[in-house]
Amino acid sequence: MRILHVLPYFYPAWRMGGTPRAVYELALVQKDLGHEVAVVTTDLSSPGHGLSFSSFDPSDVLQETPDGFAVNHRGLEIFYYRSRTAHWSSRIGAYLTPGFLRQLNTTAEEKIPQVVHIHEFRTGLSLSAAAFARERGIPLVVSTHGSLFSPCSVGKRALKRIFDLAIGHRLASQTACFHAVCTHEAEQIERLGVSQKKIRVIPHGFSPAGCSRENTMRKPPFPALLFAGRIDPIKGLDTLLQAWSLVTCQYPETGLLLLGHGDPGYIKTLTVRFGLLRTVEPEWQAGKAVYGGHASPSVVAERLSRASCLAVPSNYEIWGLVILESLAAGCPVVATQICGCLEYLDGVSGVTVVPAEHVESLAEALKAVITAPPPVSSLPAGLSWQCVAEEMVALYCREIENRTDSGRK
Repeated sequence: MRILHVLPYFYPAWRMGGTPRAVYELALVQKDLGHEVAVVTTDLSSPGHGLSFSSFDPSDVLQETPDGFAVNHRGLEIFYYRSRTAHWSSRIGAYLTPGFLRQLNTTAEEKIPQVVHIHEFRTGLSLSAAAFARERGIPLVVSTHGSLFSPCSVGKRALKRIFDLAIGHRLASQTACFHAVCTHEAEQIERLGVSQKKIRVIPHGFSPAGCSRENTMRKPPFPALLFAGRIDPIKGLDTLLQAWSLVTCQYPETGLLLLGHGDPGYIKTLTVRFGLLRTVEPEWQAGKAVYGGHASPSVVAERLSRASCLAVPSNYEIWGLVILESLAAGCPVVATQICGCLEYLDGVSGVTVVPAEHVESLAEALKAVITAPPPVSSLPAGLSWQCVAEEMVALYCREIENRTDSGRK
């Protein structure tokens, strides 16, 4: 099967959070299953910043093209198109890449995809791909990755509303299937006016590579709490830092390490308000809250293997991959009840669930883990990327068959 994935950021733009990582794992496994998989994305590594060739793996084969560059990464064909509106697109998600539409219109017949899978909804890149799929009669699958109704500024919320009224509802009606990772996201998609029949719930997968329970020799000699994710108000960092302050009243040596990329202004606010230490080396310090900056997946995995507990205090979290990574590393988790992956973890020990935006509940849960660390059990087999990729391919096959049957009629 020929599969085309379309998204605004991709490997190695890990700073942009869970979407590029999830699609990366999915595409690689689909390729390993014998399918022809291509990825189309922009040349942005983060809002307003382009990718550098030095960011890629030395084994990658790079080739410049008239509108960007192409990369063969582990047999996966990736096409990076220049974003003509880097600063503007970083604000409203336009991601205008005219070169992409030009290539689509000149694609050889034997290379035309049999299914187009769009990741994130309100982007110019997605609109181009959707128009191409509609003209060619190709089934269109959309994964929103929690972007439909995520908390944001009043201005950006208004722009989302304008997009939906002008384009979004029509695009939704042309989509063969919407993919949601959890029940909550499926409900969000319904709010867009999409029928339940067009929504399929399939979780994100998880790859245990790099997650180890063996690295116990370098654990800090004091309680070590960890946060790993985007540094953003929706992640509940105010709640976490207040809870950490309460924990230190009883356990004064407790250290907190924050890892992640975020808005410099917000990071400065947290630094001033809570006395964060900013270090080059992302390491805990006894009795201190430390901001270690952005960390690669391998660094996060190593810190998880040494942490006493992972804190996920999010006010909004459609999935929460780091929870699975923590459990795979044998590190207990305290997370808010809105994290989407929790609905797949019934019966898994090592997870304590607390209400969002409740400082006292979070503090008590963290102290309980410090006092008596719970055992951490293995993750369900159904969350492997192999299982998820096979389920997603089955979804594609169904939509291709439906499109073929409707064409015969």
